Amino acid sequence: MDDSGGSEDPVDADGDGAASDVDCDDDDPDRYPGNAESCDGVDNDCSGEAETDGDGVCGFWTLDTESATWAAHPMEPTEGVHAPTSAIHVAFSVGRERVWVLTADTFHVLALDTLTWVSSGDRDSLFPEASGESLTMAIKAPEDWTALEGAATVNLQYQFSAVVYTWDPESSSFTLLVETDLGADWQTDLAPAAASVQSAWLGHDGDFGWTGSASPAEACGAEADALGPYFAVLTTDDRLHLYDAGYCFDFVSSMPTETFPIFNYTGAPDPSAVGAAAWTEGGLIAFVGVDG
Repeated sequence: MDDSGGSEDPVDADGDGAASDVDCDDDDPDRYPGNAESCDGVDNDCSGEAETDGDGVCGFWTLDTESATWAAHPMEPTEGVHAPTSAIHVAFSVGRERVWVLTADTFHVLALDTLTWVSSGDRDSLFPEASGESLTMAIKAPEDWTALEGAATVNLQYQFSAVVYTWDPESSSFTLLVETDLGADWQTDLAPAAASVQSAWLGHDGDFGWTGSASPAEACGAEADALGPYFAVLTTDDRLHLYDAGYCFDFVSSMPTETFPIFNYTGAPDPSAVGAAAWTEGGLIAFVGVDG
């Protein structure tokens, strides 16, 4: 206490460099003004809000392919009881209504019409065969490519392996179909290194996905008159690899990520921050800043 009888000077009880009169939680060294925000449902930077303070650290971006415009949305883990509060590893869509995201231990379901989280639970309860695996990709392939809805398969990939499930829209259930090795597909010159995979999505719109990348003949030979479904793989070395999933079934091109057209559309997220992505029939949804 000073000589004038005033109160003691502010202290820094948690040793984070912020005095108690400015620190929003002087008992937690991971919460103080100026700290980097994390996607954990906690107000790390003492802004008054967690993740939703506009810093772009934690959220998801939706792409409307008709307008070629991206829109940003907060994750809001503190407001949505079903929202993920740990790193999202992969994401995939089933039909036009839902996107599923998987963390190391949990699943979460996002309703596309309202962009709200509507369900969550234990990941192993749905995908026990993938228990303990660090997933790098998840892609959904519809049984009927012309309808793009209904029954489908969902591939959960890690390194050179995949666990494939069937999706039944009537019962909203997944059933193990096969466990398989993918080594051969990932050994070509245009394939990414499995350990470098950052995120991936399976696109169903051939025209949109292939824009600016390769013509059918260049990718798969002179007989190819149209490329169809594809999946795109973003890697940690800032490259994008395209795999044709409708004609030649192989990696057919590789390019710097920033040259892929969608990442130059209005409002696009930084591709190096995209931790998971899914094609949603009408566009793409990318989860940013949540890759752990």
